[in-house]
Amino acid sequence: MRKPSPERRQAVAIKKPAAAPVKAPAPKKAAPVVRRSPGFLKGGIKFDYIKDIISELKKVAWPKREDAINLTIMVIVVSVAVGLLLGGVDWVFSKLAEIFILK
Repeated sequence: MRKPSPERRQAVAIKKPAAAPVKAPAPKKAAPVVRRSPGFLKGGIKFDYIKDIISELKKVAWPKREDAINLTIMVIVVSVAVGLLLGGVDWVFSKLAEIFILK
């Protein structure tokens, strides 16, 4: 973004907005009453809602058991590797702090 020229800055500095007339606040209207079907959140869940959940779960492409096991093992291995890496970095920094700061 370009800086305004000195003339423009001076013109902006001179102009002052006129004071707006004070208006009385408008009276507040009452919030509309929302009618909810009885029992949606207060006593149970509508049957249509459960039907929709079941129909959406049928559309999901679920992984095969073998794929789920392989991906779970991969997540565990990567988590352990990242934990060891971060633990090693932490150990190195703690040793450096002992040598240079706490000496």
